[in-house]
Amino acid sequence: MKHLLLKLSFFATLAIFTTSASAQCNTEAYEAKCLEKVNKIGFTFLKTYKIDGESRAKIEFPYIFTQGSSYLVTLASKDEDNKGLVLTLYDSNHKQVATNHSADSNNKYLSGVKYDCNTTGIYYLSFTFESGKDKCAASVLSFKRSK
Repeated sequence: MKHLLLKLSFFATLAIFTTSASAQCNTEAYEAKCLEKVNKIGFTFLKTYKIDGESRAKIEFPYIFTQGSSYLVTLASKDEDNKGLVLTLYDSNHKQVATNHSADSNNKYLSGVKYDCNTTGIYYLSFTFESGKDKCAASVLSFKRSK
C-alpha cells in the first residue's frame, strides 16, 4: 500500500510539472527578432522584456528615461503583424506618450515605438493583449543619444 501511494504521488507530481512546463511562454526567438531590428538601425541595447500575458491582463515595467535621448521599444510575437499586442508608453504621471496601436480605421499594430525624451523621469512600458490568442511576446528597449 505504501509503495502504491508513493507511485501515485510521483505520477501526480510528474503530471503537474509536465502540464505547467508546456504552457510556459518561451520568448527567446521573439527576443532575437527584436534585437535584429535594433542592431539594423544603430540603437544601443538596454533591456529585454518577457511578456507573458497568460498570467496577467496588463504587464507593466518602469524604466528611467533621460532627456536628450531617443528610445526605441521593439516588439515581436508569434503573429508577424503583432495583432492584438498593444504597447503603451506612459510618462511619470501615467499620461500616455506613445503607442504601437492605431485605433483608427486601419487598426494597425506597429512592431515598435520610437520616443524622443524631453523630460528625465520614470516611464512605464505597458503591454496588453487584445485578442484571446497566444499571449506570449518579447520586447527590447534600446536608446540613442539625440544630437
